Amino acid sequence: MSTIFANRVIVSGPEADVHLLRVAARRRIPEHRVEHFLRKEEPWSFEKLFRRHPALRAECGEPPRDDWHYWIESSRVDRCNEHWQFRFFLEVKNFQIHEILCPLSRLYPSLCFVAVELCLDDGSFTSRFIHQGKASTWELPESSADAHWLRAARKLGIERMEDAYEDDAVIDDAESGMFLEALAHWDERVRDALH
Repeated sequence: MSTIFANRVIVSGPEADVHLLRVAARRRIPEHRVEHFLRKEEPWSFEKLFRRHPALRAECGEPPRDDWHYWIESSRVDRCNEHWQFRFFLEVKNFQIHEILCPLSRLYPSLCFVAVELCLDDGSFTSRFIHQGKASTWELPESSADAHWLRAARKLGIERMEDAYEDDAVIDDAESGMFLEALAHWDERVRDALH
């Protein structure tokens, strides 16, 4: 049985170091594989990072393969207050990427990673702050998740919550709000770590 995890990750730090990791993780798709990937470039490649940093393979085993990603996209590097950041979003099967981000953060000690994982099997949201090989975890409270569901249902004019849980627009809106809350949970911690 497969478990699918949807992930949103923010990488923050000094501009040059954020660019360095973004370039290190980007992979050009060979011409003969472009049709399979439906794009010419993989914006975040664990395979490339594991080739670049053999210590990751020694600690984590085999990386998730790029063609296992159901969906992946990455933002450009932008200024955010006093530091720089980029975001990437991906869905992977049977792999929790925080298990890679923790050792990866030791290789890029000037960067902070905030990773939010949605387990599509049970709907749970887990948020992690990762810096210099250490991770802190925060679970989105059920009361907060309920508030996001209720707000999304009301916004879209759906009165019965049983109907809301089956409505794609409500699901997208509620999950988006939960991701944003779980990412923002670590804002102060990121600021403190980067000063």
